[in-house]
Amino acid sequence: MTEKKFNFKDKNTLLILLSTILLVVLFLSTIQLGSIGDIVSGEKKEVKLPEVKVTLLTVDCEKCIEMDGVVEAISSDPVTLVTERVEAFSDEGKKLLEKYEITQVPNIIIDGQLSPELITNFGEFLQDNGKVFTFKNLPAPYVDTQTEKIVGEVSVVSIVDKTCTICQEINPLLGQLENIGIFISDKKELNHDSDEAKELIEKYDIKVIPTLIMSKEARQYPDLIEAWADVGIIDADGSFVLTNILPPYKEVSTGNLVGKVKLSILFDSDCDECYKPEEFHIPILENLGIYIDSQEKIGLTTAKGKELIEKYSITKIPTVILTGDTDSYKAFTSVWDSVGTIEDDGAYVFNGFHIVNGPYKDLETNEVIIPETPDPNAQAAAQVAS
Repeated sequence: MTEKKFNFKDKNTLLILLSTILLVVLFLSTIQLGSIGDIVSGEKKEVKLPEVKVTLLTVDCEKCIEMDGVVEAISSDPVTLVTERVEAFSDEGKKLLEKYEITQVPNIIIDGQLSPELITNFGEFLQDNGKVFTFKNLPAPYVDTQTEKIVGEVSVVSIVDKTCTICQEINPLLGQLENIGIFISDKKELNHDSDEAKELIEKYDIKVIPTLIMSKEARQYPDLIEAWADVGIIDADGSFVLTNILPPYKEVSTGNLVGKVKLSILFDSDCDECYKPEEFHIPILENLGIYIDSQEKIGLTTAKGKELIEKYSITKIPTVILTGDTDSYKAFTSVWDSVGTIEDDGAYVFNGFHIVNGPYKDLETNEVIIPETPDPNAQAAAQVAS
């Protein structure tokens, strides 16, 4: 066999080939080491987040809905958020209002992709304008872009009798209305005997005072419309008139004060362990809004005490008897049949000892009864009543 000889030329070719292979290996090793280094060090390559541009259309309306909460919700998504503020009725703002057919401000223009969760959360308020989102059906108060006036700005007139120091107060009710989002821009108080008050009393056929009248702008609040059916009427001119006021109040036709209740406590002075009616009943009555005009404590053995026991067939004491204008407290009368009786003369006599959390005396056996654990259903009824 003839041995193949290695020549110089072949040797140079081999060296070039080996050098090339070595460079490739070194290059691949560098890449691999770099990748391993990234893993070891915990470093990750920066991921570019999608950009969402938000334009807040602002307006001078302190009570109007704020859109900053929307921006905060969007920022919770994995996006790069870019925000700007534009005055709604500036030249730039008007162009945006027209371009996207926005009828309510403040508002917001969202240019970018929202997550399905945000779209669901924004619900009926979100309007898809193709490439951007805006908001619609905003709750009052807001500014109408056509008139540039605030919608949902309610004025209130209250009619009172300033001589009635125990009558229900209107101001707490106004505070509650404002707390649920009603924008009351103007308040006026009239005494019932003023000419303006008399005119309103006649116009709206007002039967009792104090009362209040809200302007027709109150119709911008759907929740108020729904609740108002229980407390008043909506007149033909759109005004909201309070007709179902809690006692004490004054009747317009007679001038009589309605809502004074007398509390009589029938007790046995020899029963020191018996429950204390003042501590048990009075807080419940006060929570129900009952105005206790006077109180009387009547001993079991007194002539009046014996008369009441016989008249109302009372078998357990201590107990309480309510007389006066008790019927005028509808919330109270609706629950009384579970804890007492209404007598022929209109007196309300307590006999619901199943809810009492203390001892009482049985007059038929002359024994002090220490109740077992009160009936939970009865206690729940008492809590509702209180």
